[in-house]
Amino acid sequence: MGTRARVVVLEGDFGVMKIEEVVLPPVGPRQVLLQVYAAGVSHVQLHQVAETQDRPRLIGEEAVCRVMEAGPGVTHVAPGDLVVVSPYEAPGAPAGEVSIELEDGATTVPSRLFTFATNAIIDARFVYPLAKITDREAAAILGSTVVDGAGAVLRAGVSSGSSVAIFGASGTGLAAVEAARNAGASPIIVVDRSDKRLAIAAKLGATETINATTEAASARIRELCPGGVAFLFEHKPVAIQGEDAVTGISFNTHGETVLLPCDKIIIAIGQVSRTPDWLTQLGIVATEQGAMTVDELGRTGHPKIYAGGDNTLG
Repeated sequence: MGTRARVVVLEGDFGVMKIEEVVLPPVGPRQVLLQVYAAGVSHVQLHQVAETQDRPRLIGEEAVCRVMEAGPGVTHVAPGDLVVVSPYEAPGAPAGEVSIELEDGATTVPSRLFTFATNAIIDARFVYPLAKITDREAAAILGSTVVDGAGAVLRAGVSSGSSVAIFGASGTGLAAVEAARNAGASPIIVVDRSDKRLAIAAKLGATETINATTEAASARIRELCPGGVAFLFEHKPVAIQGEDAVTGISFNTHGETVLLPCDKIIIAIGQVSRTPDWLTQLGIVATEQGAMTVDELGRTGHPKIYAGGDNTLG
């Protein structure tokens, strides 16, 4: 007898979601049955909601859970363990597909993960042991949001004395702040429109904060770093200056067109249904899901443009 679960089902046009009662199939080899404590929401889900679904879809890719059952071949976690689910898989053979029958009799097969549920069956490669914690809800973003922000900083090679500018103090941006602080970067400049977020960024290690609604970010950054910052973290550049080597970046933020000198750029986007035009224009090739191939240092096809997050393969 399988485990009963409530799951979020996404279907139809633009974000039609409902909660259904289903029965999960038995746990197979290299699979883990989980009780979900808390799930994170990332921009990947926003992309999914904005797309027309050709079939019912189960969504969610990061969560904190308790292991209820580990299938044959799973040795790194055991029943009762606290774990984090991440969209980044560990090495190893993939588990088989999970076929789930919905209330109307239709069958759906999750593409990789689903964590918007009370219980889930997940490929063990995406499940990682987690130390004992008290704030399970906050830990739900460790699997993707924190890895995206901190991973971009680590991959880019930020080190002691590096100058860093981070646009956006969301969860990913704040994770980048902490990683930059731990690397010894200085200054660490954070730009956002929310004083509350900027205050959190300061507590986490930002040395300078700029509210883009009250002052021009580009002018203030030039005051702090006349020669430009070494590392700039942003989501969507308008243009990259330089050909063989990056000399700067321009982008739109909060109604202002910003042009800043820099010599390395880290791109972080969620998975999308097709390669964005601006990536193609930069000469960066991506998969149909928008995943950019990177080397072991996180570099894309351009030697000075890095990618971090679940939009990368490598």
